[in-house]
Amino acid sequence: MNEKEILNNLMKVEDILVCMLIAGNATIHPDMQPKIRIDIWYTLQYTLDGFKRFLKQAYHFGCERVTFEVSEHLIFVYLVAEDAAIVAIAPALCNRGLVEIKLESARLELKKILK
Repeated sequence: MNEKEILNNLMKVEDILVCMLIAGNATIHPDMQPKIRIDIWYTLQYTLDGFKRFLKQAYHFGCERVTFEVSEHLIFVYLVAEDAAIVAIAPALCNRGLVEIKLESARLELKKILK
Protein backbone atom coordinates (compact mmCIF):
# COMPACT_ATOMS: atom_id res chain seq x y z
CA MET A 1 0.00 0.00 0.00
CA ASN A 2 1.37 3.46 -0.87
CA GLU A 3 0.87 6.88 0.75
CA LYS A 4 -2.04 7.92 -1.47
CA GLU A 5 -3.91 4.64 -0.84
CA ILE A 6 -3.52 5.12 2.91
CA LEU A 7 -4.96 8.64 2.64
CA ASN A 8 -7.80 7.39 0.42
CA ASN A 9 -8.67 4.83 3.10
CA LEU A 10 -8.74 7.56 5.74
CA MET A 11 -11.18 9.57 3.64
CA LYS A 12 -13.59 6.61 3.77
CA VAL A 13 -14.00 7.20 7.51
CA GLU A 14 -17.26 9.13 7.83
CA ASP A 15 -15.99 11.69 10.35
CA ILE A 16 -12.76 12.55 8.52
CA LEU A 17 -13.57 15.59 6.42
CA VAL A 18 -10.15 15.95 4.82
CA CYS A 19 -6.63 14.64 5.30
CA MET A 20 -3.17 15.02 3.85
CA LEU A 21 0.40 13.93 4.38
CA ILE A 22 2.99 16.65 4.77
CA ALA A 23 6.53 15.40 4.18
CA GLY A 24 9.34 17.91 3.88
CA ASN A 25 8.25 20.45 1.28
CA ALA A 26 5.79 18.04 -0.35
CA THR A 27 2.12 17.60 0.42
CA ILE A 28 0.28 14.46 -0.65
CA HIS A 29 -3.51 14.62 -0.93
CA PRO A 30 -6.01 11.78 -1.32
CA ASP A 31 -7.85 11.36 -4.61
CA MET A 32 -11.19 12.08 -2.94
CA GLN A 33 -12.61 15.59 -2.64
CA PRO A 34 -12.54 17.22 0.82
CA LYS A 35 -15.84 17.09 2.72
CA ILE A 36 -15.21 20.57 4.14
CA ARG A 37 -15.47 24.17 2.96
CA ILE A 38 -12.49 24.88 0.74
CA ASP A 39 -11.62 28.16 2.52
CA ILE A 40 -11.08 26.26 5.79
CA TRP A 41 -8.88 23.78 3.95
CA TYR A 42 -6.71 26.48 2.36
CA THR A 43 -6.39 28.32 5.68
CA LEU A 44 -5.18 25.12 7.33
CA GLN A 45 -2.64 24.45 4.58
CA TYR A 46 -1.28 27.99 4.92
CA THR A 47 -1.12 27.72 8.71
CA LEU A 48 0.69 24.37 8.59
CA ASP A 49 3.60 25.91 6.71
CA GLY A 50 4.48 27.84 9.88
CA PHE A 51 3.58 24.88 12.10
CA LYS A 52 6.17 22.55 10.54
CA ARG A 53 9.03 23.88 12.68
CA PHE A 54 7.02 23.15 15.84
CA LEU A 55 6.25 19.62 14.63
CA LYS A 56 9.94 18.93 13.99
CA GLN A 57 10.80 20.01 17.55
CA ALA A 58 7.88 18.04 19.00
CA TYR A 59 9.07 14.90 17.20
CA HIS A 60 12.50 15.20 18.84
CA PHE A 61 10.83 15.38 22.26
CA GLY A 62 8.96 12.13 21.57
CA CYS A 63 5.60 13.65 20.68
CA GLU A 64 3.62 11.39 18.35
CA ARG A 65 0.40 13.37 17.95
CA VAL A 66 -1.09 16.82 18.46
CA THR A 67 -4.81 17.58 18.47
CA PHE A 68 -6.36 21.01 18.67
CA GLU A 69 -9.77 22.51 18.18
CA VAL A 70 -10.53 25.36 15.82
CA SER A 71 -14.11 26.58 15.89
CA GLU A 72 -16.28 23.52 15.28
CA HIS A 73 -13.44 21.31 13.96
CA LEU A 74 -10.75 19.11 15.47
CA ILE A 75 -7.35 19.12 13.77
CA PHE A 76 -5.40 15.91 14.23
CA VAL A 77 -1.66 15.89 13.49
CA TYR A 78 0.01 12.49 13.70
CA LEU A 79 3.80 12.62 13.38
CA VAL A 80 5.26 9.92 11.16
CA ALA A 81 8.89 11.07 10.98
CA GLU A 82 10.93 14.18 11.77
CA ASP A 83 9.60 15.96 8.70
CA ALA A 84 6.39 14.02 7.96
CA ALA A 85 2.92 14.08 9.49
CA ILE A 86 -0.64 13.08 8.71
CA VAL A 87 -3.06 15.97 9.14
CA ALA A 88 -6.81 15.35 9.33
CA ILE A 89 -9.84 17.50 10.09
CA ALA A 90 -13.00 16.16 11.71
CA PRO A 91 -16.08 17.78 13.25
CA ALA A 92 -15.63 18.68 16.94
CA LEU A 93 -18.47 16.26 17.79
CA CYS A 94 -16.99 13.35 15.82
CA ASN A 95 -16.47 9.79 16.98
CA ARG A 96 -13.03 10.78 18.24
CA GLY A 97 -11.99 7.30 19.34
CA LEU A 98 -12.62 5.82 15.90
CA VAL A 99 -10.83 8.69 14.15
CA GLU A 100 -7.81 8.32 16.45
CA ILE A 101 -7.63 4.55 15.88
CA LYS A 102 -7.74 4.99 12.09
CA LEU A 103 -5.11 7.76 12.17
CA GLU A 104 -2.79 5.73 14.42
CA SER A 105 -3.10 2.75 12.10
CA ALA A 106 -2.30 4.96 9.10
CA ARG A 107 0.64 6.48 10.97
CA LEU A 108 2.14 3.05 11.64
CA GLU A 109 1.68 2.00 7.99
CA LEU A 110 3.34 5.21 6.78
CA LYS A 111 6.27 4.73 9.18
CA LYS A 112 6.98 1.39 7.48
CA ILE A 113 6.83 2.99 4.02
CA LEU A 114 8.96 6.03 4.87
CA LYS A 115 11.79 4.08 6.55
